[in-house]
Amino acid sequence: MTTGNTASFAGKRVTVMGLGRFGGGVAVTRWLAKQGAAVTVSDAASEEQLKDSISQLDDCIANGSVRLALGSHKEQHFAEADFVVANPAVPKPWENRFLGHARQHGVSVTTEIRLLAEIIPDGVTTIGITGSAGKSTTSAMIAHALRSQYKETAKAVWFGGNIGGSLLDDAARMKPGDVVVLELSSAMLYWLSGSSFDDGTAVSTEAEWRPDIGVLTSIAPNHIDWHGSLSHYVRSKSQIGHATQRVHAMDTPTTRECLAACDRARYVSQQDVDVVPVDLLHVPGEHNRANAMLAATVVAGVTECGVSEALQSLSYFSGLADRLQRIDAPGGIVAYNDSKSTTPEATVLAVQAVKQSHPDAMVHLIAGGYDKGVSLDAIAALAIDGEIDELYPIGTTGSVLADNVSCKDFGTLENAVSAAFEQMQPSDVLLLSPGCASWDQFDDYRQRGQRFIELVQQRVPESANTLRA
Repeated sequence: MTTGNTASFAGKRVTVMGLGRFGGGVAVTRWLAKQGAAVTVSDAASEEQLKDSISQLDDCIANGSVRLALGSHKEQHFAEADFVVANPAVPKPWENRFLGHARQHGVSVTTEIRLLAEIIPDGVTTIGITGSAGKSTTSAMIAHALRSQYKETAKAVWFGGNIGGSLLDDAARMKPGDVVVLELSSAMLYWLSGSSFDDGTAVSTEAEWRPDIGVLTSIAPNHIDWHGSLSHYVRSKSQIGHATQRVHAMDTPTTRECLAACDRARYVSQQDVDVVPVDLLHVPGEHNRANAMLAATVVAGVTECGVSEALQSLSYFSGLADRLQRIDAPGGIVAYNDSKSTTPEATVLAVQAVKQSHPDAMVHLIAGGYDKGVSLDAIAALAIDGEIDELYPIGTTGSVLADNVSCKDFGTLENAVSAAFEQMQPSDVLLLSPGCASWDQFDDYRQRGQRFIELVQQRVPESANTLRA
């Protein structure tokens, strides 16, 4: 349900909390400045740490529409503002001292995704996709298939949200009949829920925003560090069930439990997934066949095409970077960059997909990273049960994995790749599927994935000549 309305920011004082080293707050800062707001960017990081993000705001800083308050947050920037725009990466925002200070002074607190939701014009269909695993690929599949169906029409498909890339500037060009596809994280859904949380954790007093169509791929423990508990995480995800028209979900016990209060859910079963031809998709794995069927049912419901036609359009879907991204090299070496895998369940799915595509290959898995407070037993079990042939633990959680499996903790991605290539034969597969976030050693999963690609490509000439035949 869209409103097409938002508060006027002209002449208002707005504090953006969190610019981010990777520029997560740049787009909303620029958009607010265009609206005529006087923007203060508050970030605990230093100017040197944020130099790349700051460089994208040079013109706004020069004309005085944006000023920087870096190195630490100050209460005055939150109490004296007319609005605060919080970065959704801020954990447990209901406990945050500075956001609390803003609320105590009657200052409205919002987020970029909330601002976008409020300016999407009436008549535009919104699709919100979430899940513990598979939401990025399913979102991209939905956008891809919709664009295929609309290529001969004037309708446009806009794709954004958690997957990256702001749609704030694009909202003015959206028109009735268009479709907005939004990948939504649990944090985004928490903020979009407004005051619907009655457990004392609500931050915003805004009314709940609901997409026209909701999609839930899966539910598994994740982001406990942000939410504080599994129940809070699941409850945030369940907000997708408040879609006004219908909700599509994979048929699992956890998704049904999550959507228990929703009487409009349509579930995709394993029997439905079995209809998808094994050789239809470029992206490997049974889970991607499930993603494809879920996407096809959504697209069929939005357009006049059938599910089979929507599936056929996905035969041209090439996949996403950092999500089982195949890296081919001379000498028969194959590596997969699955850096977007930040849950143990996603790692298990990645291993299954690789084994399906390479049934005779030995699988070398690099896993581990930032500790989000979830159990890594599922990853350890892959090695203990012989589902993978070698495990190379890295990152903060590397020692936990190493202890569980009785193997070496390699610490860094560089060490793990080097050790793997010393062990691999040309027919083996090297898989980076960490099952953990990247923040202990990298700015984000993209940087981690790019570094993996670089390391693999650096080793290729040497490996092609020296690996055992």
